[in-house]
Amino acid sequence: IKLAVSDPAGNVAARGWNVTVRSRNPAITESVAPLSFSPDGDGAYDRVALRWSSDIAVVGAAKVTHGTTLVRSWTFTSRTSQGITWDGRDASGRMVADGRYSFTTTGTDAFGNRTTVSAFVTVDRTIGFLRWSPTPFYPQDGDSLLPSSALTLRLTRGATLSLRILDGNGAVVRTVWNNASKSAGAYKWTWNGKNGAGAYVPAGRYVAELRATTSLGTTVLRRAIYATAFTMTASSSALHAGQTLTLTFRSVERLSTRPTVTFTQSGKAGVTKTASLLSNGSYRVSFVVASGGTGPATIAISAKDSLGHTNRGSMTVSVS
Repeated sequence: IKLAVSDPAGNVAARGWNVTVRSRNPAITESVAPLSFSPDGDGAYDRVALRWSSDIAVVGAAKVTHGTTLVRSWTFTSRTSQGITWDGRDASGRMVADGRYSFTTTGTDAFGNRTTVSAFVTVDRTIGFLRWSPTPFYPQDGDSLLPSSALTLRLTRGATLSLRILDGNGAVVRTVWNNASKSAGAYKWTWNGKNGAGAYVPAGRYVAELRATTSLGTTVLRRAIYATAFTMTASSSALHAGQTLTLTFRSVERLSTRPTVTFTQSGKAGVTKTASLLSNGSYRVSFVVASGGTGPATIAISAKDSLGHTNRGSMTVSVS
């Protein structure tokens, strides 16, 4: 904007100002994770993360609605983003019913330009719970101490179920149900640690993945379980010469001997130590990483269980 003024003698004085005019509405986006959640207090998917972001600061409100009914709302001033955690309750603290809800954000920038965007989130309590017991377990030795683990679940309504066991890489090792029609009620399936071909799976971490499909959509729950003799935690998975490696582990089955642990670096003889028993029932042992011997190194545990069978476990670390 430029302003020019002249006096009676014809002298002209001018002054200018730069003014920014925004001609488009704010670019607002929303995200919902997960798209379906089950606020039933079981500790899994009890909350949903609602988030919006804008390319310019805006004022306005975000809200959750069910049809035309307002459930919750959050106001904001001069913000470019906001993260909201919704626990499935309305403004009075009451749990909402199952169904599809809208997450809507309306923002107005300093120039009066307004944008409204909406996304959807589903409240679905079809799966009441999904649990392993016992966990962990050790089926691979074939004895009677901890040969299996039971997976239990409850359906609050009829659903089409698919249940699979996945390994640490996400590959399917066992299919239990594939689009099976199940009515409301409690269900139990016992895993003996074997894959679909009837062979024991390698020791490690596995995940039960349950998919339940109803008129509300599809809900997915996952529960991890260890099928192994020992659960282990190393002080570091990337080591160098002179560093102390400390391994803390717990035996899945009751032992009759103290575990021995062998640390073997590439090209070097293994070093074996007897682990110390801690007051909480776990074991601990430490090794000093030798110079040379770079590359993958193995940690191997061996002990006798209460039936006299040898339990073994191992993990790999890296030495540079």
